[in-house]
Amino acid sequence: MNLSNLHYPKDNIDGIYTFFECETFLINTILSGNVKKSLEQYHNFIDLLPQYQLSAFDKITSLKNHMISLSALLCHCVTDKGVSPYSAKAKHQALVKYMEKKDSFSELIDLGKKMIVGYSMQINIDKINATHPQISDALHYIQDHLGECLTLDSVAIQANLSKFYFSSQFKKETGMPFSAYLTYARIQRSKFLLTYSNKSILEIAILLGFNSQSYFATQFKKLTGVTPIAYRRKKDHAI
Repeated sequence: MNLSNLHYPKDNIDGIYTFFECETFLINTILSGNVKKSLEQYHNFIDLLPQYQLSAFDKITSLKNHMISLSALLCHCVTDKGVSPYSAKAKHQALVKYMEKKDSFSELIDLGKKMIVGYSMQINIDKINATHPQISDALHYIQDHLGECLTLDSVAIQANLSKFYFSSQFKKETGMPFSAYLTYARIQRSKFLLTYSNKSILEIAILLGFNSQSYFATQFKKLTGVTPIAYRRKKDHAI
């Protein structure tokens, strides 16, 4: 195959531009963190897929290719917005593996919805805006290691800063002390897991580095006003 001879079909040029504009609008909506509007635009995106087939074999393969392509684009876009590259790439990798296993339109479209929600929430939960480069690196490190035993000393060392300077700059950048931010970040991540995973409350607590389910529940209610169980039930009815 001579790749230099490849070209877009001129008879479908309007459809390609229409699809590109829709895809761009969808990505920008997801990057705004607005889950509801993102899902609404996702339906428009699905409606336009027949105008731009990405497979020479069948429509299922084309849909899979579209979903994988969209996930790859979103993965890079969310990192540009401040999401940890590890967090974004891990999500993309998991999504691709799930997509490869699906063999029906309904399953793929449903997985696409979860992808949209996942990247939208990732912007809201994992976005990092620190201006201090070493604090920004430290925040990425925290997001990538939420389930591990993180201490002020260990993260300060990771950032190559003294404990006292790191502590003062960290609070200046995040608006909260290190320990408070760590709990906040873990609770924020737990919201996603409670809503979009089947993991038990105990599994989520352990996964995010809490010493016990009861301590996780106490901290969750302290920051959100409800228990993890109540939060999950409320979200189950909302989906």
